[in-house]
Amino acid sequence: MENISKVRLKIFTLGTPKIELDGEKLKMKTRKNLALLTYLAVTGQVHRRESLITLLWPELEPSRARGGLRRELSTLKKALPDGLIKADRQTIGLERGVGIWLDIDQFKKYLQNFHHHNHPKGESCKDCEEDLIKAIKLMKGDFLEGFSLPDSTNFDEWQFFQTESFARLDYCYIIF
Repeated sequence: MENISKVRLKIFTLGTPKIELDGEKLKMKTRKNLALLTYLAVTGQVHRRESLITLLWPELEPSRARGGLRRELSTLKKALPDGLIKADRQTIGLERGVGIWLDIDQFKKYLQNFHHHNHPKGESCKDCEEDLIKAIKLMKGDFLEGFSLPDSTNFDEWQFFQTESFARLDYCYIIF
């Protein structure tokens, strides 16, 4: 794999999920791969392996669930640039500072720029309007639209609350 500082991983979650690596669509081997990568990216945190197991394999016995996580993690590590996934015996996370772009982060940034620009409330300027247009263009649909993990109600519940959160964010920021 290339040096991570030269790689651009783009994760699109607003609408049908899509992952791009160096401008090329990256096909995830499994739905769990996509769920794991998305969850790590969106939360922006390091997670204990046990909590990821509970999220993605709530119905499996612990040893089988741990094996599932190891397999998914191994597959992701092979598909992504070296150093992007940080994992040890207890925790897993993404190295967010280098080479990762997440549409929801950019969406929030555009809306914050629009909402907090320095001019009278209720007025906008060309810069604000451009940020609002860019935010709207990123919104291709609901969060992870059309995606689910039928065997993981925990992940589906997290996804539902993320969808609701972004729907409220849309409404609150765009209607000023």
